[in-house]
Amino acid sequence: VLTSLAIAITANAQFASSGSQRTSNQPTQTKRFVSYVKAGVSFNSFSFDKSLLDLAKQEGANLSIGSTVGYNALYGFQYSLIENLGLYLGAEIGVGTRGFKTTMSESGSAGSMIVSYSLLNHNAKITPVQIGYKHYFTRLFAVDVHIGGFVSYDFAGKGKFGGLDNGNVYEQSVDIKDIDGFQRFDAGINPGITLWVGPVGLDFTYQRGFVNAQTSVQAGDMSKAYSSNFLLGLAFCF
Repeated sequence: VLTSLAIAITANAQFASSGSQRTSNQPTQTKRFVSYVKAGVSFNSFSFDKSLLDLAKQEGANLSIGSTVGYNALYGFQYSLIENLGLYLGAEIGVGTRGFKTTMSESGSAGSMIVSYSLLNHNAKITPVQIGYKHYFTRLFAVDVHIGGFVSYDFAGKGKFGGLDNGNVYEQSVDIKDIDGFQRFDAGINPGITLWVGPVGLDFTYQRGFVNAQTSVQAGDMSKAYSSNFLLGLAFCF
């Protein structure tokens, strides 16, 4: 009898141990409400329509469009619509940058010329509505896919001109308030994905504006320009 009892106790202990191991490997259940902070680097550019490029070709110039490097910092929260389902609503508020860089070169009988222009503006922005889905693959690792609509306003910034004209170097800067035809307000969408390991996340977000930023690049040209930014950041959830 004692031998049978010992075997039964040992079997129950092993069953309980294996059960606790299975439970510990279960994905962590998320809280209904979580908040986070996120900060990182942004690669800012503008998407121009073909009229600007066509105008440069008509004038015999080579035009290249690049990006400027800025920052992104914000606070956000997520609220689970249905407990333990992973679908949530959220919002974000913070500061960031937008801008672009162009280089134009031209050569002819009168000589050669290279002109560069860069713009980096600082803005306040808010994403009043964001929807996402967070799925846990292990107890700690989760993938968070999200998309939202944002609005922003550029409160500061400068454009910088520089160039080389027949060997003569020149440089000039202009404040954002003195740039004719530039629209400081922007609105658009920002789809992204965050890879979470515990409370720490690596976020990749693309931000696309739908408001024409500058309606008049130069006289007679009505080229449209829309912000196009890639944001890379670290997030901490609490």
